[in-house]
Amino acid sequence: MIDYNTMQEWIRHFHLDFKQYHASGHAPRRDLKRIVEEIDPRLVIPIHTEHPEMYREIVDVPILLPTQGRTISV
Repeated sequence: MIDYNTMQEWIRHFHLDFKQYHASGHAPRRDLKRIVEEIDPRLVIPIHTEHPEMYREIVDVPILLPTQGRTISV
């Protein structure tokens, strides 16, 4: 992978405009709510979240919180 300084040198060499953007990859609460409403599941199991309990505040669907070491059968 090219390092940042080398990339900057190429950008200057070719007189390119450089724009940098960042995306966390995590959806905002309103999007999570909309997604759950569109899917209309019987149950939500939050995965890949730091605060799975917050889903209880977002959606009106039963929530099953994962617990470390406990298997969930679906």
